[in-house]
Order: sequence, then C-alpha cells, then structure tokens
Amino acid sequence: VRPDQLLLDPTNPRIVLLTNDEIDSDPNTLADENIQSYILSVVDKEEFHVTEVTNSIRQDGYIPVGNYMIVEKILGTDKFLVLEGNRRTAAIKHLLLDKQSLAPRVLRSLEYIPVQELRFTEKGNGSREQVKFKILGLIHLTGALSWGAMERAYYIYKSYMNNSKDDNGNKFGY
Repeated sequence: VRPDQLLLDPTNPRIVLLTNDEIDSDPNTLADENIQSYILSVVDKEEFHVTEVTNSIRQDGYIPVGNYMIVEKILGTDKFLVLEGNRRTAAIKHLLLDKQSLAPRVLRSLEYIPVQELRFTEKGNGSREQVKFKILGLIHLTGALSWGAMERAYYIYKSYMNNSKDDNGNKFGY
C-alpha cells in the first residue's frame, strides 16, 4: 500500500499507555491529521527507537524482511490501520516529510509498502479486538523490541478482561 494510506493505531499498547486522553478510534475520525500527528508524537518517544529505524531506512531503503507489517482495512476508505509496524510507519512518515534528502533508491523503496492484511471472519474464536490483541501479544512479548513492563501488564489485564466473558458478553462470576 502507499504510505499515505497507513494510519497509526491509537489502541496499540505502546501508544495507549502514553496518551493523556483516550483517542477516538472511530474510522471516520482516525485519519484526521491532528489525531495522526498526536499519535506520531507519542510513537516518537525515545524509548521506542524510531530514530534508529528511520536512520536504517534512510541508509538502506525499506527492506520488508523479518517482521511483517500487519494492517486492517478501514471500511469505506482507502486507509489501513497499522496493527503491527507502527514504529516503521512512523519512520516512513518522517522520511517522506523530506523527500528531497532521500536517495532515489530509498525513495523508490517507500512508494509502496508490503503489508499483510488481517481479515476478520465471524467464524473464528473471539471478537475482532480479541484476535487483534492476541496477535500483538504473540509478536511483542518476545519480539524485536519487546514490550516493557507496563505494556506487558496492560496486555495481561486486557487479555484477562477479554477472556473473562461468556459467549453473551457477560463477565464470569457476575
């Protein structure tokens, strides 16, 4: 997909724990430039090492090896919510702000970004949010930049809350 089609995910555990207010993740408002700029400023925190990712892409171009960028299509738009790959997306967005400073081969590598699209079906086990959260946990509990203690705690809490409901959405024991 084109980089301008990629939207940073405000519900990503790295992001949600550093925001002051809950960000409206409604597809109609998520693409708002102010919301995306705010999310980008959160992802830019030093502990997420976006500068290192940016420098690597600036030097070598975008190389889609290793971790996949996983996205979910936002219905009714040409946009995709980045479920996995928010740091890479942030780095790409920074680089494209100053296209003239990029080598032609690097710029070509950023024209289209290979992604894997998550397509949710009602036939599987769990809700859309449960499936997305489980995928993120599988990647980030031991990934390239593992979640910190707070992100892990948040994941465990959300996993518990998501899995403590029966098929009708009622919490067990209540």
